[in-house]
Amino acid sequence: MAGILTPVVVGQIGLSSYHIGFATAIFLTQYRFFGPLVEAPIKPLPARERQRMFKGMAVGLAVLAMIIDVLVLTRHFSLNAIINVVTAFAFVVPLCFLVNLFSKKDLTARDHTHLRAFLWFFFAQIVMALGATLLTSAIAIFLDKKVDRVIFGITIAPGSLQVIYLVMDLITSPILIILCTKTSAGAIQTTHRYGMGLL
Repeated sequence: MAGILTPVVVGQIGLSSYHIGFATAIFLTQYRFFGPLVEAPIKPLPARERQRMFKGMAVGLAVLAMIIDVLVLTRHFSLNAIINVVTAFAFVVPLCFLVNLFSKKDLTARDHTHLRAFLWFFFAQIVMALGATLLTSAIAIFLDKKVDRVIFGITIAPGSLQVIYLVMDLITSPILIILCTKTSAGAIQTTHRYGMGLL
């Protein structure tokens, strides 16, 4: 419900005042409004792993600082250069995560089989996330410029239209849950159900 209401409220307020809309977005995402949902990790990292993670982050930040230094010294420092560096890190970090995941010493052969199967879902999620990102940026611009958004005399904010697929999720999810729990469809393997859901 938060995912449906927030874009509508923020988008509609933002039509008349961007600053008030932005302030509303910050307020709606605060702890006091949504509570401590998944605030604490279910399985916290041991102190040794945490140290290793912080060392890795320090190395990453040092590399990032060096890249920025090189860009400044070679006079290639610009907003586009920063965006390119951040984009590169956005690709490198998940790859490092996957390499780390597959190189864990305590994984069995069965775990590796499951991880290889997981990769397909992981890539499918990337495609879905890309679609969602486009929906909130490029498609929002298209809706703003090319689509008549006046319904019954009310102008609908471009950001508000992204909730259509969320509403579809709310409608279809209970139907699919009933199918999987009350019918023979429940006998289908979870991985197959998940794959069909992605499709």
